[in-house]
Amino acid sequence: MIRRPPRSTLFPYTTLFRSVIVGGESGPKARPMKPEWVINIKHQCEKQNTAFFFKQWGTWGSDGIRRNKKSNGRKLLGKEWNEYPDYKLRPAV
Repeated sequence: MIRRPPRSTLFPYTTLFRSVIVGGESGPKARPMKPEWVINIKHQCEKQNTAFFFKQWGTWGSDGIRRNKKSNGRKLLGKEWNEYPDYKLRPAV
């Protein structure tokens, strides 16, 4: 039997990524996103030195209340996370 990892599990795959962008769904059929999922992904990115960008909470806020996505904001752990990967230019061959 093959077991799928939990939604918030990226490791060991984060070693393949330069960055991870996380955001909740928006719109009338949006599903809630649990804060612990996002925090778990952020911690995995930190361990793997992978850039982490938190886009939005979406239609459902971190408090579990449905409202306009702009009202829910982009803060996670009291801060906006806007990390970008460090792209180093490769020499021409």
